Amino acid sequence: MEDNEKILVIPDVHLRGWMFEEADRLMEENGITQAVCLGDLVDDWDQQLNRAAYESVFEKVFWFDEKHPNTLWCYGNHDLSYMWHKLESGYSPYQEELVGKSILEMRKRMNERLMYAHSIGKCLFTHAGVTWEFLDDLRFKGFNIRGIRCIEDVRDIVNQCMEGELWRDASPIWARPTFEGNFRIFGEYGVLQVTGHTPVGMNYLNREKTILFCDNFSTYQNGKPIGPEKFPVVTARGEWVDDLWTKGSC
Repeated sequence: MEDNEKILVIPDVHLRGWMFEEADRLMEENGITQAVCLGDLVDDWDQQLNRAAYESVFEKVFWFDEKHPNTLWCYGNHDLSYMWHKLESGYSPYQEELVGKSILEMRKRMNERLMYAHSIGKCLFTHAGVTWEFLDDLRFKGFNIRGIRCIEDVRDIVNQCMEGELWRDASPIWARPTFEGNFRIFGEYGVLQVTGHTPVGMNYLNREKTILFCDNFSTYQNGKPIGPEKFPVVTARGEWVDDLWTKGSC
């Protein structure tokens, strides 16, 4: 991939299947051929009984992936909660079988394009971000942290992890911006971490310009959007270059 080629980022979805239709439209209109989805496909406020919403979002996932077969997909904590039987906010026991079967089908179709972490050039994509605390803890579990030499090494270590390493606060599926000051990493290497998970009022970079926070499609409980519903666009150089407006859910 060329360093200046644009990558459309699809932040946390949470049953908003229309996001994939908008992503497809914006990619075609702007000549973008690569997309990365940051996960959390399922669950939202008071939607536990809305089976149609769960069915629809996976229909849109498979439609989008067929049309854009190089799309990279990250697991979110809400997606993994169904695979690991971990109850959390929004979890629907009524949709367990549907979500479980759908994610297994994603694994079958997407193979290594569905992972905890992906990298393109100097961009590292995870649901919530890689922290020093997380990597340091892995050092005591036998992972070769001292052998890290590049962003791909970090990606590969994260993708070797299992439930025991990942279902914790500092992990790439759970980390929050409160870790930003002391634990976010890679600034000296020119790497841009692209993360969702924590709802934000607008897409923004941290002060060091090493982390892009972009979960701006999530809503308050009354359905009002928290952010402006924009898809961020980054390049393999590790740069955030644009935000593309959607037409919204209407």
